[in-house]
Amino acid sequence: MSPGRDGDWLPLDQYAAVGDGRSVALVGADGSIDWWCVPNLDSAPFFDRLLAGGDGGRFSIAPAGPPTLERRYRPGSNVLEQVFTTATGRARVTYSLNSSPSGRLPWSELAHRVEGLEGAVEFNVKVRSGRRLRSQPVARGQPARRRGAPGRHRGGLAHQRRRRAADRGR
Repeated sequence: MSPGRDGDWLPLDQYAAVGDGRSVALVGADGSIDWWCVPNLDSAPFFDRLLAGGDGGRFSIAPAGPPTLERRYRPGSNVLEQVFTTATGRARVTYSLNSSPSGRLPWSELAHRVEGLEGAVEFNVKVRSGRRLRSQPVARGQPARRRGAPGRHRGGLAHQRRRRAADRGR
């Protein structure tokens, strides 16, 4: 599959769903989460690009170059894996809405994991809260951490940059 948008829109058949029992996020074949209502299905969408197009909120981790895509759910789960293949390499992005072994968490947690499989794949990362939340994210703390406080909801982003095996020890 080669993911592609028609302007700001992605065809509905190029979305996959991940959920945690109370909410669902729609993940596009191009690596963009374009819909996520938090903390429940009837809440305001934190990401709303599905309805708002280019002005809408999204969390996108997408290859910089044109990819081909393989996608699957991990057996017996709602954890989605997308493998992007570009001219320079292959990488897997795993998506999940997390809960604890004992049930629901008191918060909602959307997770991405990016793993290099072959060669090197450059990714573009974009995070934008939904228009319906009417808030601008506020940067606090270290550059690797961002927090937004849209209305009564809070969003956070934390990441760790890992070096390639060939670069370790330099």
